[in-house]
Amino acid sequence: MNRSLSTRRPAAAAAVGIALAVLLSATVAGAGTNAGNVTHATLVSTNPVDNTPAVLDGQVYAIVDLGSRVLVGGSFTQVKKWSNPTVFDRNGLFAYDKATGNIDPTFNPGLGNVRAMVLSPDGVGVIVAGRFNYDPNGAYVGGITKLDPTTGAVVSRFRTATNGFVSALALSGRRLFLGGSFSKIKAVARANLGAIDAITGTVDLSVNVPVAVPTRGTVQVWRMSLSPDGRRLVVIGDFQQVGGASRTQVAVIDVGSNPARTTAWQTNWFAYGNCSTSYDFVVKDVDIDPTGTYFVVVTTGAWGNGTAGTCDSVTRWELANDSAGQDPTWREYSGGDSYSAVAITGPAIYVAGHTRWQNNASAPRGDTKGVGAVDRAGIAALDPASGLPLSWTIQRERGIEVGTLTVTAAGLYIGSDSSKIGNEWHPRLAFLPVAGGTTPATVTPRALPATIVGIRADGTRVQRSFDGTFVGPAQEVPDDGTGWGTVRGTMAASDRSYRLRSDGTFQSSTDGFSWTGVPSWSDGTGAFTRLTGAAYLGGKLYYTVSGGSGLYARGFTADGPLLGTLVYTAGSGNQVDFGHTRGLLAVGGQLYQADTSGRLNRIEISTATGEPKVVGATQVSGPGIDGVDWSDVVGLAAG
Repeated sequence: MNRSLSTRRPAAAAAVGIALAVLLSATVAGAGTNAGNVTHATLVSTNPVDNTPAVLDGQVYAIVDLGSRVLVGGSFTQVKKWSNPTVFDRNGLFAYDKATGNIDPTFNPGLGNVRAMVLSPDGVGVIVAGRFNYDPNGAYVGGITKLDPTTGAVVSRFRTATNGFVSALALSGRRLFLGGSFSKIKAVARANLGAIDAITGTVDLSVNVPVAVPTRGTVQVWRMSLSPDGRRLVVIGDFQQVGGASRTQVAVIDVGSNPARTTAWQTNWFAYGNCSTSYDFVVKDVDIDPTGTYFVVVTTGAWGNGTAGTCDSVTRWELANDSAGQDPTWREYSGGDSYSAVAITGPAIYVAGHTRWQNNASAPRGDTKGVGAVDRAGIAALDPASGLPLSWTIQRERGIEVGTLTVTAAGLYIGSDSSKIGNEWHPRLAFLPVAGGTTPATVTPRALPATIVGIRADGTRVQRSFDGTFVGPAQEVPDDGTGWGTVRGTMAASDRSYRLRSDGTFQSSTDGFSWTGVPSWSDGTGAFTRLTGAAYLGGKLYYTVSGGSGLYARGFTADGPLLGTLVYTAGSGNQVDFGHTRGLLAVGGQLYQADTSGRLNRIEISTATGEPKVVGATQVSGPGIDGVDWSDVVGLAAG
């Protein structure tokens, strides 16, 4: 992923001048990520700006937005203004005016294959990394140099080099992390990962975490993402060992400690061999969200072992979980098409690649559209809570891969190897502005104190106040004739309310009185029926079924709405028997169950290893506690 950087610094000396101030206020991005916190209030628009230049060959991998000027890096050799036939030869790096789209005729460093860029923290130069050997002066640099962003001249104060190539950069203050394929930075031994002073190029001796043992091919760090506080670095690539610890393709490193060290975070979901072995490694991009709460990994790998693995998938991982055996919080599948880029903006996780569909876990085999899948060619916006695609859609020519999704305060850059997006011609470079974007619908969590509504089979209801500990007196609600007797759960969204019926269908209402069916709810398989309870909590719709003892979950987004096709088992019945459920309710961030014995139980759910799992239950109401009998209800709701 490529994230913008808001550089924090003391006031510049007056002699530095206006040019430096402009550079310091710029938004910056490169392959990998910078320690920044760019959050969008809305989704980006689906109408690309008109004047991005045309990149005529190769691939775009890195973008730096300097405000009025934009630098673009990649593997291309020719570019042109969108409205002018004049072609400029540019070997891997060019600059253009953002307002006009004019190519800078004098900026032409000619580096070659550029993979990552960040603005120097002092504003003096842009650090450029990639698969090139020499800087514009002919000096050997091993894939990293610093250039004046206006002239393209080498910034002489910055002196460093590797003996290989650099694929990813991540910046925190003056600390610049390098990832790639090398064994030395300057004369200091560093196995594929290290850090330097971003102003001078001096090697940071506190970061010596060797990345070793390839899955297949050559060991390398492919991409990385740094948490906003600069303390956690997530690296992905072709490796099976990091800092001496067994870590396959993904590792989390504590770079806030001295020395830096591999954390205890570990997962088996990226074990090599689960996906097609025609790939040396399958992880393609990673991004940490702007709050530093979680990170997302996208992969290639063909359909492989389907939903039992992480091939051609998007997965969310909790950054605070610091132990082995981690599972993804959620998994999203394309059904056999590769993802290659990810960027998180707050309201959305943008993913892009060679994809045709989202929510395609039900595909019977690779390269097929399963029941419940939705069309999202080349790019999609996912709900961060559930991983499901939002209704936002813009068709992008799929190509082979997307080299970068670069976030700035103003929008989202897309660098790729294809020519069309939104039915417009934008070869290999496009920009989607925040201006004109919409706000996705979300489920509104119920806080405590609240009103618990018990639903009876005859359509009558009984209301009781609840503060998380004590249940108040009953208040009867007569049947209103709208079919409450078949309702097993409800949800309140930002734009409407939903109620879920026992047959797996659901209804929506904007006024709470008139309810209409929503055809898009059904999963079409017949598996989502015979419901005895349903409640939304943390991106998932938890439910129980007649004849089953488990607690199940599917992703749900109110923006559509859309029900996930992947079924999670949150509780097997060994911890809590859900076969006697008479309704589920989510309130105050907790899940509650009414059962046939008349009890109201708080279900204890742990996310210590990522995916939510039931670990027990605590009775909070019932005949043995307060004399309330919950056995006469068939569903629960929050009033």
